Amino acid sequence: MPSNVNDSDLFVGMKDPPTEHEGPSEMMFFLIRCHVGEFLKRSADTHTTFDGFWNRLTASAMHLKIKDKAIDDLETLFERKFLRYCDHSIPWHLMCSQLGKSIIFMMRFMAHSTEYYNVGMPQSEKDTLFDLALQVIASQNLAYTMKEMQGFMWHVNLHFQWKAFVYVISELRYRFEGPAIEKAWAEVEKSYDFHPSFDKELSVRALPIAVSNLTLKAWEAYIATREIPSLGEPYFIQVIRHRQSRTKASKAMAQLSTETDAEMPVDTFQNGSGLVNSDDILNTGPLQTSEWNVADYSASVGMTSSLAETVPLDHPESLNWATWDNLLVDFQTTANDEMPIDLSAFDFGPQ
Repeated sequence: MPSNVNDSDLFVGMKDPPTEHEGPSEMMFFLIRCHVGEFLKRSADTHTTFDGFWNRLTASAMHLKIKDKAIDDLETLFERKFLRYCDHSIPWHLMCSQLGKSIIFMMRFMAHSTEYYNVGMPQSEKDTLFDLALQVIASQNLAYTMKEMQGFMWHVNLHFQWKAFVYVISELRYRFEGPAIEKAWAEVEKSYDFHPSFDKELSVRALPIAVSNLTLKAWEAYIATREIPSLGEPYFIQVIRHRQSRTKASKAMAQLSTETDAEMPVDTFQNGSGLVNSDDILNTGPLQTSEWNVADYSASVGMTSSLAETVPLDHPESLNWATWDNLLVDFQTTANDEMPIDLSAFDFGPQ
């Protein structure tokens, strides 16, 4: 484990190791992460089934009380060693404090989400999950809305908690009243406004498409019980609708048979109501439909062909956690390998 010291504590010719600080140092951010790994390793105990691995938090084999006790211990450690010393007027301290709290929020969410798809899950437990997931999202969005946190946006972008985001959106299909719901929609809007996965090229990948389709279903359920806001639909909802129409058009072209392609102009395709010009829907210039097939569509959204056959992006409400995990893996792989994230979109702060 690294020592809790500053760079200035190290100098040429020193004879003894520096004395560790009690409280914040320049190593605090990294040490919080190190303590997570060290804690999980130590958590392996002959008297429990907790083996120290992250996936054990979502395994139903381990009793929830054991998970909660393990997370409580980690939270106590963070508070004792770091968080109680943090001065939130110092951006570095604020970021470290948010990191520590976010880790605890996410671990609790992981621990309690095991039985999410169990229809017999008590409403009180669903409420707990919703509150935890909303805390995760709000903590992430803090970097986008506070001037002091702008230099740490790159960290939030690279560690976006998709599962918590998906859970909140899923629950918003059934939750329509109260301050928590208004706060949830506000946090969802911030994520769409600021997170790069919902902007430009990455928004057409399978994971953001599925998440956006789920968001649109939640929004339509929301306004069905109320009404469209007086100022109209939020801009991010309008963007989702536009992108959804383009994705559907691409999918429709991918499903055309070779025989149908040969019988119609190359810049049109057939839907249930007749021939439609691809330029009108996609607004991206003529597409050679004779060269567009299911494999091309699968590649365009960043999915393997086998995954594309089993994942209904148009019906994300039917997906389970395992499928969402597969979409996340495919998204991270294609985003890194096929279409590298533009680091110029990340604000690394003063150099």
